[in-house]
Amino acid sequence: FTLEPKKLVLANTHERIGLCRNVAGWLSNVSGLARLGLNVVGSNLVSPGFGEDEPTTLTLELYNFLDKPIKIYSGMRICHLVLFEVLTKSSIGYDELVGTYSHQSEARSSQYFQEMQEESDDE
Repeated sequence: FTLEPKKLVLANTHERIGLCRNVAGWLSNVSGLARLGLNVVGSNLVSPGFGEDEPTTLTLELYNFLDKPIKIYSGMRICHLVLFEVLTKSSIGYDELVGTYSHQSEARSSQYFQEMQEESDDE
């Protein structure tokens, strides 16, 4: 895949994850690729309970800051996922509370404005 200059593309990880309610994740760029102009992570936090019901892929926001295309290959390691234990277990996990991007197998565009509309319709 070639990521063109100044372009944003959503892509899913090969891996599926399922976090229990007392574990959260933090995504970060691979330093060497970031120095080449590739940003992989627009949203870092993986909430406790994400994929708890069913292991789910993560969606990465790939952006090319360069004026030249960047080649990205299937299976290429382009980010880190750091897992950490939270002090207080979440009473409601991501899948149950929000669940917007749960159970996904393909990258999905933002659902933010749709969610806001649904909330305002409920009021």
